[in-house]
Amino acid sequence: MRLNKVKYQASYLNRMNFFERKFTPVVYKAIRSQIKAFVTTMKGSGIEAAKRSLNDVTINPEVSNAILRLYKTVGLFFANDTYKRILEQVPQKGFGFNAEWSAEIVQYFRLYLLNKATVPISETTREQIRQILIIGEQNGWGVDQIARKLLESELTLMRARMIVRTESAKAAFAGREAAKNKSPYKLTSEWIAATDHRTRHSHRLVDGLVIEPGGKFSVPVYKRIGKIDIQIGVDLMDGPGDPKAHKENVINCRCTTAERVVFNENEEPVMKRQLAV
Repeated sequence: MRLNKVKYQASYLNRMNFFERKFTPVVYKAIRSQIKAFVTTMKGSGIEAAKRSLNDVTINPEVSNAILRLYKTVGLFFANDTYKRILEQVPQKGFGFNAEWSAEIVQYFRLYLLNKATVPISETTREQIRQILIIGEQNGWGVDQIARKLLESELTLMRARMIVRTESAKAAFAGREAAKNKSPYKLTSEWIAATDHRTRHSHRLVDGLVIEPGGKFSVPVYKRIGKIDIQIGVDLMDGPGDPKAHKENVINCRCTTAERVVFNENEEPVMKRQLAV
């Protein structure tokens, strides 16, 4: 059955937009909680004491919980959705989604993704505070004016949206990978880019590329220097949202993949090779 790429990509973006609307307020609130804690210190002890406390702007439970909730919701959705799409190509019973599998995916998020997301969030919040303090000093602002600048919603809201988009892409990737690993069939993967003016040049280059089982997508890494994009390397990626890739290929990515079952010359699905006992 031929894949309708436009419809497939639109369905993916609709679902990701839903998750963005759901989790942006949650992540925004978590980031604000870090900033509010700093503002409380600054108002109680003064600017100099607050500066010395900057290193205390660390991961708090609200940030960790927000990101883990996002991972669990987005990752488990795409694990289930991808697995269902695989099985629809070869209707067969006996390989269902279950609670044990869900627990394995959530444990993966805790062990391999959670700190990699929450530590940079906290470091960026700390740098955002530091920059506003520097501007405040240069302009002679008092505590109240600095506090107002720190609590302005626009910058923090933009950060929250970017974080949700990026971490949702990573969660979707992890969900797809879990489904592929659970599948009893050999699969190919096709990179499907969001082909509009916002799409990275590197992702346009791999749009439509199909990799065989065990293969990697070779995705150029471009870095903006001045007004020019310079290629600085290549990522060998398992798919969009692969957390092993450079940030230039992951942040705000809206691409996805379509997994297709491999059939032999007799139109039978090719099973994964069983390990010898």
